[in-house]
Amino acid sequence: MKRDFSKLNTVKQQLTIADTVSVGGYQLHMLDDEPMIQDLHLADRLGYDRPRRIRELIKKMIDRGQLKPEQVRRVTRRTPKGGPPHTIYHLNEHACIKVITRSGTDLADQITDEVIDVFIAARRGEIHQPTLKEKYAQVFLEMAAINPPTPGFYSIVKASSDMLFACLSAGLPFDEHNLAIISIGQYWRKHYDQKNLSKFYGEPKRYRQRYPDSFPQAAMNDHKKVWHYPTSSLEAFERWLTMEYLPKHYPNYLSRKVKLGHITADTKLQLIDAVNDRFLLASA
Repeated sequence: MKRDFSKLNTVKQQLTIADTVSVGGYQLHMLDDEPMIQDLHLADRLGYDRPRRIRELIKKMIDRGQLKPEQVRRVTRRTPKGGPPHTIYHLNEHACIKVITRSGTDLADQITDEVIDVFIAARRGEIHQPTLKEKYAQVFLEMAAINPPTPGFYSIVKASSDMLFACLSAGLPFDEHNLAIISIGQYWRKHYDQKNLSKFYGEPKRYRQRYPDSFPQAAMNDHKKVWHYPTSSLEAFERWLTMEYLPKHYPNYLSRKVKLGHITADTKLQLIDAVNDRFLLASA
């Protein structure tokens, strides 16, 4: 008999943002004081090439009655521009183990042990509130996970990851208001065209880009496309990022964020120092 999840598990919109705690590197979302792991976070741990596929597995297990209503919470995020709603699954300990077992991934055994330890630690109270830096880093990892690489091409998200992680560690926000990847992408596209790099490396192509469900931009996930570039130009991109974007354009990007009140002037200086130490001085 198929269980009816429509009333028991649909979390209302005001509950979509839950308190989050960190245990052993895992982010646990507290829903009605019960720790749960979000579907995409679990998929990332399991090594899914396309993390959203875990939602297909979860839905199939729900339809087959393999997951009990009290083991799963569904968050339905309504899109502001009339697009289809997004469904996010939060899984308690029992649901996590069941999903991991049926995932068929090479990391399933390892992640089973880790998840058991995480929930044991949570019951013991061995938790801490993640810092803003940890939250930003987790969001960036989620964005990278839901935008897998295209064979023969690279995305700005992937190619900029080392630089962005250095900046996140120094206090750069990464949220719906602060997306340095947009700035990097715009300047690189302009440079690619002006230098006629397509002649040397090939034409870039547009591919769909997805944002984490916590971002308002996720409403356009089925429509938003960005440029991906031939992997033969990756070395040229890295050289441009170090020699041109970081010293010339990145400080201006940060200055705009200071004016908008997204970061402080002190944070701007810390971020500039971070990229100088990590990239510019190393390349000198």
